[in-house]
Amino acid sequence: MTMYHFNRTQRILSIFLRLFQQEELQVRQICDDYHVSAKTIYRDLQEIRCFFCNSSPESEYVLIYKKEKNCFLLQKNTK
Repeated sequence: MTMYHFNRTQRILSIFLRLFQQEELQVRQICDDYHVSAKTIYRDLQEIRCFFCNSSPESEYVLIYKKEKNCFLLQKNTK
């Protein structure tokens, strides 16, 4: 993935779009793609998670971590 320098908002939106397109994202790969630390990516993912939690209690999607694949992805909320 060819990336130019993203500011924080652009990076979070870009990660969100990748997740929304059903891409399974590994933290190390995202760090390499956006040239930021793992700590930064975890903060970005937390922002995305909070967006879904705060948008509606019955949000259609939830951000989950799949330990067996070592990746984050968006999944339909089963509530």
